Amino acid sequence: MKNRLLFIFFGVIGLIAFAGKASAQGPSLSLGPEVVFPWHNTSHGYESDGYYRDGGGFSAMFELPLADKIKFTLSAAYQFYEPVDMTYVYQVYYTCLGCTVPTQPPVNNSTFAYIPLTAGFKYYFYKYLFLGIEAGDAINAGNRTVNSFIYGGSFGGEIPLTKHNLIELSTGTEDGFKSTIYDYPITQIYLKAAYKYQF
Repeated sequence: MKNRLLFIFFGVIGLIAFAGKASAQGPSLSLGPEVVFPWHNTSHGYESDGYYRDGGGFSAMFELPLADKIKFTLSAAYQFYEPVDMTYVYQVYYTCLGCTVPTQPPVNNSTFAYIPLTAGFKYYFYKYLFLGIEAGDAINAGNRTVNSFIYGGSFGGEIPLTKHNLIELSTGTEDGFKSTIYDYPITQIYLKAAYKYQF
């Protein structure tokens, strides 16, 4: 599924490159859903997908033009990961230690949720195609997460519908998300689709 989504995304981005520049150039507001995939971080001997499943959420963004191709951005989102059944994780852990596996290992049944608040910049390098950077705070929104400093980059494009109405598609990575059961920050890859109104 991930590969199909990425294939469709880059196919649409390729088509956007041929769109003519005809939208308004003022501030804009956008809102839409997103899907998030935890990165398989094995640098510390752990894999984040052993704790989190793929998740989703929604986000809103305000953009303010600073120059011809540069915009300042402010965004707020709600993101969540579904938990993984910890039975298998505990079986592997206790077996490796040569211990008896508990008959009833702790149940990991709490959704991992964050409210990311970030600021950054977008650079429109060709018509509707852009690169972005952002940083901010992911606020704890559940009993398994902690406040985290996050940062990342993005790539995407806009599909003009009318002078003021657009559809934006983007993908990117964000790093720094922490939880109470995973010792190291994880990276996520996301895909976003949003309706944008440009003033």
